Amino acid sequence: MQVLPKHRAVISRLSGEVVEELRAIPGVSIRYLGDGVEVRATPDVAPVVSAILGKPLIGSAPGVLSAGAVESRLGKTLLGWQREAAMGLARGEKRLLWASAGLGKGLALLSAAELLDVRHVLIVTRSIGRNVYARDSVRLAGRRSIATVIGIGPKAAAGSGALGGAGNSAVALEHTEAQWASIRRADKALQVYRDRGADAFAVGSVAEAIARRAWAVVVPWETLAAHEGAIVHAPFGVVIFDEHHAGKGRQSRRTTAAHRIASKVPVVWGATAPPVPARLRDLWGQLYAVGGRGAWGTSLGFAKYYTHAVPGRFGGWDTTGPHRVGCSYCDRTRAELRARLPWWADVRDRASVGGWPAATRAIIPVPPEALTGLDACLLSSARGIEGAIARAAAAKKKAVATRAAEALAEGQKVVVVGNRRAWVPGMVAAIKAAMLPRLKRDGAVWLRATSGAQSVDVRLAMAEEYMRLQVGPREEHRAACIVATLDSIRTSIDLHDTDRVIIAALPWTPEGIEQFEGRFRRIGQKRPVQYDYVVAEGTIDDAIEDTLLSKMICVGTAGAEVDTDARRWLENAQPSGAEILDRMNLWMAARSEVIERAVMEG
Repeated sequence: MQVLPKHRAVISRLSGEVVEELRAIPGVSIRYLGDGVEVRATPDVAPVVSAILGKPLIGSAPGVLSAGAVESRLGKTLLGWQREAAMGLARGEKRLLWASAGLGKGLALLSAAELLDVRHVLIVTRSIGRNVYARDSVRLAGRRSIATVIGIGPKAAAGSGALGGAGNSAVALEHTEAQWASIRRADKALQVYRDRGADAFAVGSVAEAIARRAWAVVVPWETLAAHEGAIVHAPFGVVIFDEHHAGKGRQSRRTTAAHRIASKVPVVWGATAPPVPARLRDLWGQLYAVGGRGAWGTSLGFAKYYTHAVPGRFGGWDTTGPHRVGCSYCDRTRAELRARLPWWADVRDRASVGGWPAATRAIIPVPPEALTGLDACLLSSARGIEGAIARAAAAKKKAVATRAAEALAEGQKVVVVGNRRAWVPGMVAAIKAAMLPRLKRDGAVWLRATSGAQSVDVRLAMAEEYMRLQVGPREEHRAACIVATLDSIRTSIDLHDTDRVIIAALPWTPEGIEQFEGRFRRIGQKRPVQYDYVVAEGTIDDAIEDTLLSKMICVGTAGAEVDTDARRWLENAQPSGAEILDRMNLWMAARSEVIERAVMEG
């Protein structure tokens, strides 16, 4: 095990009161020098010490290479921001990497791990994104083996005494036939990356990955709790919690497992898209896992202090409330959080990276007379907000299909997005009906559909085929189209060879739009992309457009609404999730009155 790095600062003068305050903090040491006072602190208390001193502490991570070795180890394939982020993580200056979708944070994290002299790296990510690190490993300066763990682990062989699931620490365990089939399918999906030079393979347990000397072991969030026992006994030097928001629920099994694992591994990093200010309570799970116990307190303590928690109606504490505008208490805690976050989080967005092809947003209104089943849209208020959005998407099906058919006639690659599985087949049929006759013949249009009903492997294979596809008058296909549900492509599906994205079911949170648009704006993007947000007038779409879409930046770089400076990040001018929800609930209430009147008059 490596010794945790110390963070250091030299102060010319300290008062006796400050010295006593510092000495009361575990993990802090003070040494008097000829030209001042040297203060050293372990990473978990470094932010607290920085706040007391009013000066950042410089970190020095274990095993970091010399400047010359850094250049040779990182190679020349990294973007400037990836190099800076990797160095910041490796030096212990940052622990969280908040990067907009598509910027290439996976390669930055792998590069940071290469700078540390560790034998094994644990990567925890969502199941649908498990192959991202095999893909990115091709761009590392050195060839590193990447193992992906499939399933919940093998069962113990009869009489072996070994444990399955959480304790699969023995290699000689038995997989079921179904498990072997899943492992073989996953390994076959990695062949495309092996053809590009990756050393990647699929296994059924953490113990198997270590036995095969994998440098990085990828475990999905969905099965993390099942593999916890094997992970804590393995010699991991770094753990990376990718898609870190997946472990935010403080009482969930995966979050509990993540925190226990983090306490056993010397270096812990987290990565996700930037959180939104209205959901500050989500930060606690991330801060705690990367070593924030001493600096941030318990989950309840964090929630009570930073999310304006109030006594619950039936006892306990209600921590669901976001910061309140104009509240002096919230203003103070926001200021403190702004001061402390920069020492933890490296915030990146597309505006800070630059060099991206053009992307535009367009709001496409559909008048009531062009909608079908508008009364059903109003009646959907009984189904909640998601139901109302789904009904609005169904009502504008013909208008969306017409717009998609026009784009296909121009030879474009198009993605059409809804929010319900049942909507997908009808949308495919509508697009086929709207296409020009010449495009219907001989498979001139490559048309596929996907939803959460399909497995991860099927969706990834479809995305790979779409990305390889060349369209045009002299190609096999003149145009291409994918019809998908939002959740099926929201994360870890790369579709950045797309001309137009037509959104029928509107995302209603800023982070939802940011994450979704990142599927089409990524490193290696081949063409400009246009996002068409189709708004059904007279439905809940009106509330979403008025509250969110009309306030977002519609030119240049989609995603530029995320501030790159963590000090200003909490002052994001976007409407908060609570504000959006309030506006939509008001819309629903107003429509309920309309429905009641219509029923009475009818």
